[in-house]
Amino acid sequence: MHLARDAPPGPARTLRSDAAWVWPVAAMLLIVAFGGYAVFRAAEATHYLADNGRYHYASPFGHPDLTYLAPDLLRGLPILGAALASPGTFLLPVPFALRASCYYYRKIYHRGFFARPGSCAVPARRGRGYKGETGLFAINNLHRFALYVALVALAFNLQDAVLAFATPHGFYLGVGTVVLALKVAFLAFYLLGCHSLRHLLGGGLDAYDCDLAGRTRRRLTAGVTALNARHPLWAWVSLAWVLVADVYIRHLALSGDATFLGLPA
Repeated sequence: MHLARDAPPGPARTLRSDAAWVWPVAAMLLIVAFGGYAVFRAAEATHYLADNGRYHYASPFGHPDLTYLAPDLLRGLPILGAALASPGTFLLPVPFALRASCYYYRKIYHRGFFARPGSCAVPARRGRGYKGETGLFAINNLHRFALYVALVALAFNLQDAVLAFATPHGFYLGVGTVVLALKVAFLAFYLLGCHSLRHLLGGGLDAYDCDLAGRTRRRLTAGVTALNARHPLWAWVSLAWVLVADVYIRHLALSGDATFLGLPA
């Protein structure tokens, strides 16, 4: 961060001499682009599985397929029925809720979308006063519950990675297996370094050394803390790698020799 000796007068007064707006705007555009792609994939509602008899890759946007949970009464409705026929409709709320309420992403949203403030040493734009988590952003307090569901989703991602190696056709090693394995690793680094998980494992204790359970919780908390130190890095890398995995699997599913949910593509 570069600070100017003489800040300009007026409402735009700031101590920053560099282009402080670049990263908040870039982060905002990246999130919007990823969200747009995710909505596109949910609307596309196909090409979630690439299986040509050798490899077996499942996209994080379409597995597990929970469309069977939709009531039959709603399936025939014009717009809602089409949405409920897509696995993405059931899966996307989980990462959306997690990342929308994530402690790190909150900074991105406040800076990029609301400019409150735009960056360090940059005053917030005029408008309603900052209310923290007492107004609309009280929903951020649900982050811990989003984490619990996301950990279940991580288990399904791990299953997909295992099945990419130990396919229904036998053992297979290819580009897709590496992509899915890295996807699980990056998601695990992100989720297992979560602030809420850190509090869940180590919070509420007056002392750690009184018994074995306390000492175990201290070691677990230390592991989460080590990952938490790079939480912003894993947040972006995991987000990007989910996109890489889906784009790659969709490409294979469209190549002509793949199958989708057991049916010819």
